[in-house]
Amino acid sequence: MKLYALFFVFLSTVINSQIKFEKGYIVTDNGERKDVLIRNVDWSDNPESFTYKFTEEGEKITGQLTNIKEFAVPQHFKYVRYTGNIDISSNNINELSSNQNPVLEKKTIFLNELVDGELKLYQYKEKNIEQFFYAKNNGEITAIVYKKYNPDSDTYKIAENTKYISQLKELFAGNTPASFQTNKMTYEKSHLVKAFEEYNGIQTEVKNNRIDFNLSIRPGISSAKLNLDTNSSYFNVDFTNKTTFRIGLEAELVLPFNKNKWSILAEPSYYRYKNESISKDGNYQFETNFDMVDLEIGLRHYMFLNDRSKFFINVGLAANLYLTKDALITYKSLKAGYLNGGSYFNTKSSYFNVGIGYNYNNKFSGELKISTGKELYERGYWNAEISRVSFILGYNIF
Repeated sequence: MKLYALFFVFLSTVINSQIKFEKGYIVTDNGERKDVLIRNVDWSDNPESFTYKFTEEGEKITGQLTNIKEFAVPQHFKYVRYTGNIDISSNNINELSSNQNPVLEKKTIFLNELVDGELKLYQYKEKNIEQFFYAKNNGEITAIVYKKYNPDSDTYKIAENTKYISQLKELFAGNTPASFQTNKMTYEKSHLVKAFEEYNGIQTEVKNNRIDFNLSIRPGISSAKLNLDTNSSYFNVDFTNKTTFRIGLEAELVLPFNKNKWSILAEPSYYRYKNESISKDGNYQFETNFDMVDLEIGLRHYMFLNDRSKFFINVGLAANLYLTKDALITYKSLKAGYLNGGSYFNTKSSYFNVGIGYNYNNKFSGELKISTGKELYERGYWNAEISRVSFILGYNIF
């Protein structure tokens, strides 16, 4: 329990202290541009507000739709205020309407500018809504129309309103490279960005994060505690903590939002446990010796200190695969007239892992991982459970 308490105290301290502000600017209601430091959250959905300050030690200020026309961190993002009709139709196939026309609602929002130039491209994302807009020669911002719907209210059928194709053909008329893109375009960010860049003749997309993949080899040591409850005063036994070796191969998929702070993990790991103890009455010697592979799936959150250093925390769910066919726990009599015996694996268990660690240069890492009790055996009056605290070193090989 002390380790869990220490873990959460440390986690709270790191999260609260991790606020990174980057050089950017704001444009106020009266059109005045000011250089500021903006907290770059790398929003997955369009924000309604943001935090900025004028100096490193300055007061944090909230920028809102009511007082900010534009804000940006160059080469990372740019948002502009827009007031107009938004199609509030959901893209979720379980929530489609039978109306092929957009369901419009007037809103004031921040639009994400994806492409700058003579022809600008904007994006709006909110939950199950994603829409794109354009503006030519800094003129009026116009919606690019696309919608999925259920024709005749039949939820087993999905049709599409593809007005965006005719809009873009008209918009790109006379521009051969962009027009060529239109013929094979879907209503997706990557396709639209490419066509708008072709039109403008330059690469102008604001930098966006991509999905990264890491593969790491992870050796380590574990302090394991085996608890055996026999519900019998004759068999009372206490196994001491045992240090064991473990090795794993971790695959990590870094998600392309929130500045790459979130990732999905999958790790198979192998360890061997061997221990022995004498029952408290002195009549039996207990032994255990088994090999096991754990299969874990989890979620990781990074907390950046600088461009090279970052802390991280994990939570994961793991299941086990036994490699040993022999008895999990055996016992033999130390006195004449007593029986020998053993208990076999008969429980497929799952358990949770919680970890905290440090990563340097996306190459080397160290992690302290706490594994909750894993049930190894339960039959009749016997119950065996193992818990571990592991220290793991990682090396990113891919």
